[in-house]
Amino acid sequence: MSLTEEASEERSWRAVRISQIPSSVKKEEFSDILNSLSENGVRNVLGWSYCPDATTCYEEKFNVATVVFRKAPPWILNSGYGTWETKSATFAVDINFLGLTPLSSPIREDIIVDIIAVTGLAGHAYGSWRSRTEPSMWLRDFLPDMVPKARIMIYGYDTRLDGSNSYASIIDLANGFLQEVKTVREAPDAARRPLIFIGYSFGGLVIKQALVEAARGSKSDQQVFNSTYGLIFFGIPSRGLAIESLRTMVKEQPNRDLVEYLGSSSVFLAHLHDEFYLEFTFDESRIISIFETRTTPTVEWRDGSWRQTGPEVVMVPQSSAIHHSRNDKVHDVWSINANHSDLAKFSNRFDHNYKVVQGRIREMVASAPEAIRRRIERISCNTST
Repeated sequence: MSLTEEASEERSWRAVRISQIPSSVKKEEFSDILNSLSENGVRNVLGWSYCPDATTCYEEKFNVATVVFRKAPPWILNSGYGTWETKSATFAVDINFLGLTPLSSPIREDIIVDIIAVTGLAGHAYGSWRSRTEPSMWLRDFLPDMVPKARIMIYGYDTRLDGSNSYASIIDLANGFLQEVKTVREAPDAARRPLIFIGYSFGGLVIKQALVEAARGSKSDQQVFNSTYGLIFFGIPSRGLAIESLRTMVKEQPNRDLVEYLGSSSVFLAHLHDEFYLEFTFDESRIISIFETRTTPTVEWRDGSWRQTGPEVVMVPQSSAIHHSRNDKVHDVWSINANHSDLAKFSNRFDHNYKVVQGRIREMVASAPEAIRRRIERISCNTST
């Protein structure tokens, strides 16, 4: 969980998603458009990506860009949505990053794995993974070079706490996520492509619940489940997290039940753990569990807003963040000396924690195609007999 990801950043850097870019606008032309935003010779763009839209029916028609600006341009609205009129076309602009956003994608024929990263409670799909000290974001700026044949996406969903009128449950959020995953895998060559999911905090629970639903769902749901090879969990609270300060935020709002489900005595979490343990039994799959070893400031009302300046607590203890499946391996469990909010943030590609994580991801990408091919063959044989 992080309450200070993107919308409340104090620095001027601003991450923006630009979509509905016609495929006729090539990367070089879009680069020229970005360069035209320079002021007094100072480049305003600190980093960017440019990919085909992840949704299968749109990928040949539209591109999607993510851009980090030094200073937010005037056409970025406080509401989070707007349009950008250029000589080439009018683009859609947003800062909320809801749904799936592609960060890196080779040509379709070269993709061997889909990697999808899911943010946590009240988190931002982009900001949850971005360095606090640099404008870089490791899933976009570092990882693609290490796994050039992987399509990398991030997923965002609305679980803001303060002022929320949503009563969506973990099951609702997981079902929404599952439906979106299927929309980017509708092409015949994508439906059985290996999947690697990366979950941060509450996002890991969304992934686990989605996989439980997929295992028992429709044919397309089961294709997602059967294609899942690797899971990387950063501090996911499988047996609960510290929710005391969160209760003060939600009070009697409709989302109070969602927070209560995350407590250490949650019956729901115990049930989800048992159901996932029962369903995700693939011997060839890998689950990596990473836990924090520093305390995290809690939220408190201060100077007219909610801030992470309260008493420090262990947000997700080690016992809650590990042991997800009967196939967990001791060598795939380790700690990062960070608090919960910074657990999945890396400042540069030479960060020693990032080196370990990207190394494990590269191993997964290398092993996944053959492992999933054999699994699908085995399932097909069992079904036919």
